[in-house]
Amino acid sequence: MVSFEEKKVIFKSFKLKEKEISNGRVNFIYPESKQKGQVLARELQPSGNGYVIGKYMPNEVLEKNGYQVDARGWISIKDFPKDELAKLITEAMKSMSGQEVKMVQMNEAVIVEKQVEHAEEVVEETQEDTVIESDQVEAAVGEIEEAAEASLITTEVEAPVEKEAVKIQKPDTQHAAHKEKPVDPYLEYEQYPLSCLFAWVGLALSSMETGFLIWRNAIRKYGELRQK
Repeated sequence: MVSFEEKKVIFKSFKLKEKEISNGRVNFIYPESKQKGQVLARELQPSGNGYVIGKYMPNEVLEKNGYQVDARGWISIKDFPKDELAKLITEAMKSMSGQEVKMVQMNEAVIVEKQVEHAEEVVEETQEDTVIESDQVEAAVGEIEEAAEASLITTEVEAPVEKEAVKIQKPDTQHAAHKEKPVDPYLEYEQYPLSCLFAWVGLALSSMETGFLIWRNAIRKYGELRQK
């Protein structure tokens, strides 16, 4: 079966205008048509199916070539070989314009060349899309970094402001200005790192010293009792 790309190459060899419709399907327009419509082929799709106008062809042409026209006046080209498809297009153009159209003999070299050109176009479009996506990713990363830097700056600026606000909201202590409050030794530990650790070490040493004194006094009393 002739592929989708090969069929498009054959249609384009007759200088028909290609028009994309939907879902990857295309129509081919014949601008020189003298009939009511200018669509020579419709719904040509990647599956290979498509339709060529046949309702303007004389009955003898349809019978001679064995063309099967559906109720809407179109001929399915899904299983047409290359030469037969070119001949069908020629007959369709002739029926639409009333003029003789020279059938183009398509050889394998021309078809392969057209396919290569199409493949190169697809590769170029893919590369352009990749470059655009890469630029978009870099732009997004840049925005995230800027947002992070802005967040850090905002945090550094707002922190002192909050402390000042707390100081302003403290109650008035003018009447007790000359009275110095005793300093709580435990509060001083909060100003230094590892203050809790130092407190626990000091408490442990004090407990050990107290236990030692108690134990020593007990031994002395026990010795005095034995001497008596």
